[in-house]
Amino acid sequence: MPALSGTISRLVLSDDGRSIRRRRGSVAGILALALGGTTAILPTEACGQPKATGTAAMIVARAIAAQGGAERLRAIRTVQWSATGYRNMLEQSERPEGPYITEFQTVTEADDYAADRHRSVVAATVYPFGTSTAGIVLSGGIGMSFADQSRSAATALQVQAAREKAALSPERLLLTAAAANDLRRGTWTHSTKSTSRVSHGAAAWA
Repeated sequence: MPALSGTISRLVLSDDGRSIRRRRGSVAGILALALGGTTAILPTEACGQPKATGTAAMIVARAIAAQGGAERLRAIRTVQWSATGYRNMLEQSERPEGPYITEFQTVTEADDYAADRHRSVVAATVYPFGTSTAGIVLSGGIGMSFADQSRSAATALQVQAAREKAALSPERLLLTAAAANDLRRGTWTHSTKSTSRVSHGAAAWA
């Protein structure tokens, strides 16, 4: 199973030239993906603040204001993040109980919202076999996928997946929610070690 080993960080550059570096932990609890739709957990409730009231649109508007306003979010031009991790290759390993062959991964992604460009690169290393690199590059909705020296046109599904990933990124999530035609109040429930189930108010859309 894949397991993270290291730090995921994001570098955000806005129109005023200011950059903000954020760890993965600052994003956790704000976004959850549900089958058949998208749910944005309200940050105020996730932090233990009083339960938000009002319509979903009002809640999202307050969340946008808490982030500095819609114009500030739209002013973000480029975002780049990187991560390191590993996965144990159970099926390729000699024994089911281990030790396992380990694949080390480095992921780098960049979104250029101003120029409508996206790049995602995954470098996988398995010792002693070396490193293979694969990824996708998009520009204006036209994409190219690559694997080492191989190049080919990206599929429509790959382009769609990259578009959706950008729309649900931390810097675009609230703007995407505000623009949704079917924005509504929802509930997201999860289990914890101390209590059996915890419910959060949420804004949801298909």
